[in-house]
Amino acid sequence: MNGSLEDELRRENEKLRKIARALTERVERSTDAQGTAFTLFQTAITLEETVRKRTAELLRLNEQLRREIEERIQAEDALRLATAAAERANAHKTTFLASASHDVLQPLNAARLFVEALTERAPDGETLAIARRADEALSTANNVLATLLDISKLDAGAVVPDVRSVPLEPLLRQIGNEYGLMAENKGLRFRAVPSALAVRTDGTLLERLLRNLVSNAVKYTARGGVLIGCRRRGETVEVEVWDTGPGIPSDRIDEAFEEFRRLSGDEAGVGLGLSIVKRIARLLCAEVVVRTRLGRGSVFSVALPLATSGHDDVAAAADVRAYADPLAGKTIAVVDDDGLSLEGLALVLRAWGCATVAATSVARVAEAVRAAPR
Repeated sequence: MNGSLEDELRRENEKLRKIARALTERVERSTDAQGTAFTLFQTAITLEETVRKRTAELLRLNEQLRREIEERIQAEDALRLATAAAERANAHKTTFLASASHDVLQPLNAARLFVEALTERAPDGETLAIARRADEALSTANNVLATLLDISKLDAGAVVPDVRSVPLEPLLRQIGNEYGLMAENKGLRFRAVPSALAVRTDGTLLERLLRNLVSNAVKYTARGGVLIGCRRRGETVEVEVWDTGPGIPSDRIDEAFEEFRRLSGDEAGVGLGLSIVKRIARLLCAEVVVRTRLGRGSVFSVALPLATSGHDDVAAAADVRAYADPLAGKTIAVVDDDGLSLEGLALVLRAWGCATVAATSVARVAEAVRAAPR
């Protein structure tokens, strides 16, 4: 009996234990679920706060970006207006400079002609010396104004290259004759190397470019010499000007081609020669290459397309020969709308042994020629 009751109590106890375990598990599951929900709730609140902050930051950044875009647009508009105003001012400056230079050059040329005529007639002594110094001063002013006029024309696009076959021999010989004496007076050696080559370019512009290069070489070379020559490289010809001058620092080569820039203060001048060279080279679709060593000298070279011999060469050579012919004994018609320049040039030509027919228009010259005794 006792054994049976004990077994029953054991079974009842086991049942109660199972019930207790089941209740405990249910309570634990309920607690875990509540904890997970609370955690999710906390996470949702944190995420919402983060989103709110990020949204506010994004709105602030968008507003800042909008203001920056507006400021940039305003700056670009202002830059466009300033650029347009600068271009208009530069165009007006170029037009004014061309007009003013021409107006000043006219009486200045007349003054030079009168001084030259005076020099031809002045007796030796102090009067002749003063006349020559006056001519030198007027020549310097004339060169500066003429250079400014050239720059204004080049900048305004008023110069159109006349490309044809240009023989180099007459040009090199002429430059050699003119600058050889200048170099000799400074105690320098000067050589213009003959060449039978011809190039396709504008002969007048090329001559001006080379004159500026040679003039600079002679001006800034204190000892040694200057050489101008050319060499063929395939279908191009490099015309080179060598000097034994002071050279140019490599970091200042571009600066040397700027207006009114002189890297040396030892020589007279205003620093416009190489700026003209740069503009002419650009107009001729060519590039001026500079090789230099400090204390040893410099080489300025410009490459031009090779031209074959032809009619243009013969014509150009004939023009040079005709230009070099003596003027004495010839009758020359002089036409100029400026009376002072006309009178001065006629005086100089008569001093050279020429007969002149001078007038302010071609029609009046023709009338004077018809009326002249035969």
